Amino acid sequence: MYKNSDGDLIKEIAKDHYDCHRTRNRTAIFAVFLTTLLIATVCTAGVGFFSTAKNAGEQAPGPMSHGSITGGLEQLERLLDRPEVEWADLVRICSSVSLRNEEFGGTDTRLYAPDENFYRDNLVELKTGKYPEQPEEILISDTLAQKLGIAEEAGQPFTLRMAVEGQSDEAGQSLPEETALPLMICGIYRNPLYSISDIYEEIYASEGFREVYNPFLPADKDIIYIRLNNLNPLLFQSDVERKLSFLAEAVDAEGSSPGKNSANLYSVISFIIPALVMVLLLMASGYFLIFNVFYISVASDIRWFGMMRTIGSTGRQINRIMSRQLWRITFFGILAGILFGYPVGILAGKRIMDMTDWALYYRNPRFLPAAVLSAVFAILTVRISASRPVRIASGISPVEAARYTPKKKKGIFTVLSLALSGIIFLSVSNIVFGYQVEAYVDRYNQDDYQIFHKASLWYLEETYKPISEELREKLQALPFVEKVDAIYMARTSNELVQDYYEDSTGEITPEGKLGDYLRSALPDYDLTGNGIPWLNERGNLKIPIYGMPAGRWSTEQTNYRILEGEYDEEKFAGGDYIIFNGHQIDVIARSNGKEPDPDSAIHAGDELTLTFYDNVSQEYKKRKLTVMMVMEPAHEYSSSDISSALLVLPDTLFQEIYSGYPELTASLQIRARRTSPEQELTKEQADQIRKLVWAEHSTQLQTSSRLESYRDAYRNQTTYGLLGFFLAGILAVIGIANVVNTITADVFAHRLEYAVMQSVGMTGRQLFVFLFQKTMRLCGAALILTVPAGAALSSMLAENSLFTGFHAGLFVKMLLFVTAALTLLVAALSAFLVKNLNRKPLVERIRDTQ
Repeated sequence: MYKNSDGDLIKEIAKDHYDCHRTRNRTAIFAVFLTTLLIATVCTAGVGFFSTAKNAGEQAPGPMSHGSITGGLEQLERLLDRPEVEWADLVRICSSVSLRNEEFGGTDTRLYAPDENFYRDNLVELKTGKYPEQPEEILISDTLAQKLGIAEEAGQPFTLRMAVEGQSDEAGQSLPEETALPLMICGIYRNPLYSISDIYEEIYASEGFREVYNPFLPADKDIIYIRLNNLNPLLFQSDVERKLSFLAEAVDAEGSSPGKNSANLYSVISFIIPALVMVLLLMASGYFLIFNVFYISVASDIRWFGMMRTIGSTGRQINRIMSRQLWRITFFGILAGILFGYPVGILAGKRIMDMTDWALYYRNPRFLPAAVLSAVFAILTVRISASRPVRIASGISPVEAARYTPKKKKGIFTVLSLALSGIIFLSVSNIVFGYQVEAYVDRYNQDDYQIFHKASLWYLEETYKPISEELREKLQALPFVEKVDAIYMARTSNELVQDYYEDSTGEITPEGKLGDYLRSALPDYDLTGNGIPWLNERGNLKIPIYGMPAGRWSTEQTNYRILEGEYDEEKFAGGDYIIFNGHQIDVIARSNGKEPDPDSAIHAGDELTLTFYDNVSQEYKKRKLTVMMVMEPAHEYSSSDISSALLVLPDTLFQEIYSGYPELTASLQIRARRTSPEQELTKEQADQIRKLVWAEHSTQLQTSSRLESYRDAYRNQTTYGLLGFFLAGILAVIGIANVVNTITADVFAHRLEYAVMQSVGMTGRQLFVFLFQKTMRLCGAALILTVPAGAALSSMLAENSLFTGFHAGLFVKMLLFVTAALTLLVAALSAFLVKNLNRKPLVERIRDTQ
């Protein structure tokens, strides 16, 4: 008994029907090709831009590594044998602490002796000279050379001041001694860490440097930078920390650090939302483009489908016939789109990056991931777009096919299609062309120049060295300085914990309402716990406590949202009020699966009895204080001096409580005199401030300024502008194709109506005016949708930390541009369609649509 199969017959009919529609096939393949071309171009360039932006925007030591572990040659050899390690580079530490040259003041400058592979793997490219070979040779960056005011030439002598370890005594302690070493600059390299060069620099020496100049430095504390090859691409490198930790344990290393890859999955996903939204919008635009082509094709062949049903074909068989043709069209269109889109994306990405400071970090995306990503999006787009026309073809009955006329397309479909193009264009234009230099500078600077102590941010490698009062006095004496504000931060411990000194925190006794609130929010802990807050050996809660001049709230308030209460400068200055910032505690609690007890929550107006510990006098000082307001950060990129604070006290009260307050300055905020609002610090004035910082001879101070932020902002503006022109070109093609196809399909659906209107006397000019007015009404409706949707999407995307927020003025200008361009396009399209409709006699046009 033989099994009856219609497979061969279906293939033959599908092939014959496909061969009979060469024009339709070419049009459909071109529509799929164009959609895939755009998707492949965006995916290819987007992958390159994303990885480039991530590496350039999150610059950290070992810029192309996934992180590092602490170890030596033994660990390096084990790592190189592990299959999950793509490469591993050993960097020998030549000084246990920052270099001591006063010219490096405000910049954490390190001396390392990397192996030769480190230079290749981590983008350390020579601009002049050579890599260090002899112990007396050092390699410095171009940014450091500029800061030192020396020419980018090899062969210059340079005296390096560093801490040299002495031989360990009987107790196992080494005695470091500051030493001046006469060395020679053998070369200048292009700094891959240029965006953080104001706070961090690396100088490189030869592998033999340590044996000659610092022989007693421990060899098992070196750094091994690692690049992994087993990361899950769907996790966007949020699994780096876990896998590095596993590696460190496997090779008996002391610890690991994920470097710039320490973000959780949520924050990484939020970083790529703009790119994801762009691809989804491209898919939506491709949907309208491909749908119109297949809809017109099915409508033209509807009687053939009816005939097939008359001779016994089932809906399932017609579906298979259409699907075979669809897959054929999809295969050729997507294949061609990827083959053309990938090199276009590579070319566009490289050309754009070459014109920016990000060029150093750009690497061409691999073909296979880009092709797979493009193919997935393209196939989804085609299948979704063609599903409705296929359902119409397979579901039509013989009777319905005989009297079928294309349904008049609902205006909402056309309006949505047009609105989509406008929304895409306005959103991308706003976030890219709307990059605001002033907004960027204001975001990261409250005053003209900032000097802050590392201990207010992270742990120290050396014992705490305070910012001197003399520095503040010298700064205030500068003729161009109007005011220098000091922000204080309590510090009650200066003891060595393991290999480092703790960052600054104050102490309060765990009592009263605040103590109850903190207990409810804290994870389970013991007296040796860590984190903030935590109980120390005295049984006190260690929390961040700041002192702030009462007048500074006008500067700080842009960084915060007031949840309860309101600020009263006069009352705050009186010393009986405090500000509470519980955001950090809420985050810690929720990360440990806890929720602070709402009954113990701190509210504005609460009276708190707080007992502070002053480590200088070793006394407890009790105060009854009122919570003036409760606040939280307004955004993720706060530049506030008090962002990590739990309690903010007026500086006068802080000085009463902490007898050692002169040594507790966390930062100095310098405001320059201005003769006009636009006036900024000049480079010469910034250099004068920097030299005063250098004179402190402290490696624990860091600086930032509006001048430096302007430099970074203009660099970003150039980069985003180039990206904008690239995206605008793609969006122009999408928008024009979308509008043309949508309006053409709409006219096709109404062609009988237009033929009848012309048969009763409508002239070609009147038909043109009718089409133009009708289409412009649809465009007007689309613009009404575009404005709120485009503004909302622009605002959402522009809030990403990569950009500088929504630009209302630019939005209006681009809306006017879109309106004018749409008017011209509709006029040209209406004229073309009238001419095309009138090519056939009216009788033939009416007969064809019956």
